[in-house]
Amino acid sequence: MIMDPVISLITLIMAISLAGERLVTLLKTMIPWLADDPNAQKSSTERPEIWRKSVVMLLAFLSCWLTAELVKESVEASSKSEFSKLPAVFLGLLASGGSAFWTSLLGYTKAVRDIKVQQNQQEQINTLQQKSSSTAFQVQRRASQVMSRLSGLKSPLFSDTTTSLINRI
Repeated sequence: MIMDPVISLITLIMAISLAGERLVTLLKTMIPWLADDPNAQKSSTERPEIWRKSVVMLLAFLSCWLTAELVKESVEASSKSEFSKLPAVFLGLLASGGSAFWTSLLGYTKAVRDIKVQQNQQEQINTLQQKSSSTAFQVQRRASQVMSRLSGLKSPLFSDTTTSLINRI
């Protein structure tokens, strides 16, 4: 099934992302210039702010890449998925994608789950339809057997006294 390797990949990327984010937070604590929050007086288009954001994004990528390199061997040993053989730089890039990447990834997995639920529901409906059509066919076949037996029966012969008794009723 395709979903198991995809879930494994998502789990791996999420773990790398969380570990990389912890490392970025540690570096931002050690280097106060990186931890500056943009405020109302600073414009996000000013050159120092652009540099700060760029350095933070680069640190996020490098942190995720380093984390991916550190866990790569254990992931390859424990997983038989083709996704486990992805280069660490690619895993680091995916893990440093940020919230937009995670939103897209979660939307994708939700859509896949919804499709699976719909497929299961359709299979249940098809099974019920097959059962009901099979039951209807059996009832129809049994009814035709009964009718053919009834048509093969001879009419009862009544005596004159029985006929007169029936007519009185």
